[in-house]
Amino acid sequence: MTGENRCNAQWARILGYAPGEAAPNFATWDTNIHPGDRDRVHAALDAHLRGETRQYHATYRMLRRDGETIWVLDRGRVVARDESGMPLRAAGTLADITERHAVELALDAERLRLTTLLQRFPGGVLMEDATGRVTIVNRGMCELLGLGDDPDALQGLTHEALCARIGPQRAAWLHVPDARRDGERRRSVELTDGDGRTFEIDWVPIMRDDAQLGRVWLVRDVSDRKQRETMLATLASTDALTALPNRRSFMSSLEAATAALRSNPGRQGVLADRHRLFQARQRHLRPCCGDRVLCHVASLIRNGLRQQDVAARLGGEEFSALLLAVGLEDARLLADRLRARIAESSAEIGEGARTA
Repeated sequence: MTGENRCNAQWARILGYAPGEAAPNFATWDTNIHPGDRDRVHAALDAHLRGETRQYHATYRMLRRDGETIWVLDRGRVVARDESGMPLRAAGTLADITERHAVELALDAERLRLTTLLQRFPGGVLMEDATGRVTIVNRGMCELLGLGDDPDALQGLTHEALCARIGPQRAAWLHVPDARRDGERRRSVELTDGDGRTFEIDWVPIMRDDAQLGRVWLVRDVSDRKQRETMLATLASTDALTALPNRRSFMSSLEAATAALRSNPGRQGVLADRHRLFQARQRHLRPCCGDRVLCHVASLIRNGLRQQDVAARLGGEEFSALLLAVGLEDARLLADRLRARIAESSAEIGEGARTA
């Protein structure tokens, strides 16, 4: 090669020179390469000149005449070589891609933020495009779905192929409502698996105007939260001393039974309060004889009733029972048996003492 260069006016304008102002030679181009990129660009160019690559291709920074830094896309290839393979002539283009590079940097930043979010999200994330193909899935979703795959290996799978891989039970998690119907803009459900774990599943369509661009599933294991809620509900409805339902819980059961009887007059039920059911207790046990006696009586009541009946401690020494699906005579017999059982029973009240 002779080292002679021919450049058009656009090449000069990219570098901030007026037409004819910049010397069209290798030194002008090389001098304007950003020092931080020069070695990399030289390595790519030399590799092509040696015939190691089919095309020279490099993206790098250049310094304009006014000191501004721009990004360029430089492409070229050797178009003639001598008999020994040495390059004789090469041609190429230089394009200012500063704006495009800024957009790519912004997209890379968005991808990094999204990746960080997926990694930190306390659960599973699955996103599909408008055609139903997987575009994003995090490792948390792979674990919840019982998949050992690398999340990237699932990208591109159709919804049907993914469901076939995870089996019918977990495929039910990925139900796809019709986003075009009213009320199907978002769907949130709770499901329990065979191990007793509870999952909260949100389905969110990605919409632009009336067009669906995709959909997202967010899956969280809420088993611990549900257990806490159950525990709190139990504490709120249970007498702390006897573990029987408390007054508030009993009144709710009574209201529900009353409503059921009104809607179905053929059903039967009896409310047995302390004046009838626990006359023996009032007669044979001293008042305020201690928590042990109350717990003992509560145990007798609990074990003396049928499974469908509801007994409660209303407060102090007051107990009551709701006997469901039973007539008055049968309820009286049941109450008499329970009263006799309480009357014949004795309880330890401390220091070797017993009460009957």
